[in-house]
Amino acid sequence: MTGPEHYRKAEKLAKIAARYRESSDALALIELAQVHATLAQVAATVEQASNAAIASDINSSTLATWYEATHTATGGDAL
Repeated sequence: MTGPEHYRKAEKLAKIAARYRESSDALALIELAQVHATLAQVAATVEQASNAAIASDINSSTLATWYEATHTATGGDAL
């Protein structure tokens, strides 16, 4: 998932949790929303850092490692 996709998923899950706040599943929905919000923040941070790195021509191997970590599918995408 991309950063914007994580953000949209977090918003969707938070709205569902608010709608069903009396449900036993509300806490799990809130936790999932928080995970997606955190991943969206990580993606935004990495994108900003990569733009700065490109502008200043710093360590491209570190940049490539972050890009790979944030742009490749993993087993965690099942949710």
